[in-house]
Amino acid sequence: MLDKAFDKTHHPIVEIYNSHPDVSDRNRFIIHPIFPLAVIEGDTKLWVVTWKKNKAEIHPIIYLPKYPVKFDFSPDGKWFFIEYVEDLPASGIKEQHHVYLMPVDSSIQCFLGDPFDLGSFRGDHGTLVWSENPMAVNIFDFINLHRWVVEGLN
Repeated sequence: MLDKAFDKTHHPIVEIYNSHPDVSDRNRFIIHPIFPLAVIEGDTKLWVVTWKKNKAEIHPIIYLPKYPVKFDFSPDGKWFFIEYVEDLPASGIKEQHHVYLMPVDSSIQCFLGDPFDLGSFRGDHGTLVWSENPMAVNIFDFINLHRWVVEGLN
């Protein structure tokens, strides 16, 4: 890792990313816009990486019964969104998408609170978009627009 002057520097997330066997060869991760928090895609689950006072910790997200398709922080940094897909091959129905939202809270060790189950929908993989006034998460699956208002969920 290099700093702005292209000199070698140290950051705890680099150590975790390069050394943890479940995340070292993955390339999909996001960093929180405010807190020392990142979510990294592993082979079988999502990992929460935190770093405080130059010390990194890694925590698995254990709430999901299936591997996630989409994950993202809200633009204001107050929410973490997860969508996973359940295959329904025997039913002849399109995939079942399950949508969860977790509050981001600096008083919690891994920053992520208990998930809210926003619901599910059947359809194709879509585009995730956040909107404001009120804050909402929106998914367009190329046929329908699914919208969940997140203000007031606390």
